[in-house]
Amino acid sequence: MKVEFTDTFFKSFKENIIDANKWYKFKFWQHRWWNLQRGIGNLIAYFKVVYNLHPYNADYPILSLTKISLERLLPYIENGNEIEKDRLPKIKNINRTIELINNYLEDNYAERCGWKFDESELSEQPVEDNLKALKKGYKLEKEEWDELFDLLKQMRNWWD
Repeated sequence: MKVEFTDTFFKSFKENIIDANKWYKFKFWQHRWWNLQRGIGNLIAYFKVVYNLHPYNADYPILSLTKISLERLLPYIENGNEIEKDRLPKIKNINRTIELINNYLEDNYAERCGWKFDESELSEQPVEDNLKALKKGYKLEKEEWDELFDLLKQMRNWWD
């Protein structure tokens, strides 16, 4: 390598280091291109969540982003090179986490516990059955919420 000196440090640095190593320019722009592609893909994947983001509803966007991220991660883990003994519990936990988040976002606990609402029979609704369904739904929501966070505590192990 020929060393040349110029009147400033930066001209010398450019002529001797950057111009001599053309691969540096390629690597610099290659990483920028990858980041741009990934960023556009993320904007498309998370657009609905970001569009519906409101400051007064904090749990919806956090759980929605987590759900979408886990759905995007799942194929990589399913098709990974891990042995079945380690991979299958991770897949099971991720699927269960996605299911619990989806239940919370849809708020379908009362319906799953037997809530019935028919507009044509509005006056003859079985009120006692619906109250029991609401109580069971509230209890189910609390149990699933606790299970969700127990699963999320194990999330760091899903990438090991």
